Amino acid sequence: MSDLWRCPKCGAILRKGNPELAQMVMRGGLLVGTATCGVCGAQFGQGDVYRGLYDYDPYSRAGSPAGKKWWQFWK
Repeated sequence: MSDLWRCPKCGAILRKGNPELAQMVMRGGLLVGTATCGVCGAQFGQGDVYRGLYDYDPYSRAGSPAGKKWWQFWK
């Protein structure tokens, strides 16, 4: 499980705020609420983010949206 996730709307790479929540979700815990992309403002289920649905793999060629690096989204 990655500590980074990619916004499905704009492709921004974001850091998950609390690694303990990811462990709780992996043990079967229920997490409610929304995670908000800091770039475009899109909202997604926090449980989906911490379950790994939007995980970003920096070593995957497909992981870089439109060939952009993570720092190109922080303008």
